[in-house]
Amino acid sequence: MLNAVLVVIRPEIGWARVARREENFLVVALIEWVLLALVTMGFESWGMIELGAGKNSIGGAYNLSLGRILNYQIVYLLLFSLFVCVASVLIYFSVKKDIIQCGFYYLAGVVVYLSCPVLLMKMLDAFPGVNTWFCFMMAIVLIVVSTYAAIPKILFPNVTDGFSIFIIISLILCGMLFCCHFINVIKLKIG
Repeated sequence: MLNAVLVVIRPEIGWARVARREENFLVVALIEWVLLALVTMGFESWGMIELGAGKNSIGGAYNLSLGRILNYQIVYLLLFSLFVCVASVLIYFSVKKDIIQCGFYYLAGVVVYLSCPVLLMKMLDAFPGVNTWFCFMMAIVLIVVSTYAAIPKILFPNVTDGFSIFIIISLILCGMLFCCHFINVIKLKIG
């Protein structure tokens, strides 16, 4: 879980540590991602139970039932996992195989690490005074910064192709995660 957090907070150091891993890269990334997801979703659930969620019409936080919160978190985890998988496939087929020298599982592990800022920003979402879209936009900025640091350290593209890979990965990943967040916000609002 430390590498997943370092990739967000100190991308240069985090990606250097990740790059040293050779064996079972995707498995290690998934284990760290699941641990981070459980911690952040647990913290967000605690915040929703203890502090309330969102703003009601008079400016105070409204309370949600435990069942509704658990339903929201389970759907979020499943949709988030699905969108990360779809983003991995889209990125793999969007980037020419001769530009980067890695296989699908390695690239999927990179995408898993790149999705970690969204999970960390969910911790801010635990506080009802912080807008969920503000947290999401902060996560998008962190994804872009982390992607920029990951390209030369992890994917080793040609110098001329590095920027196009950066744009492709950033747009696909941010678009997929936006869809996931939007669906979950709507789900939480309507029950």
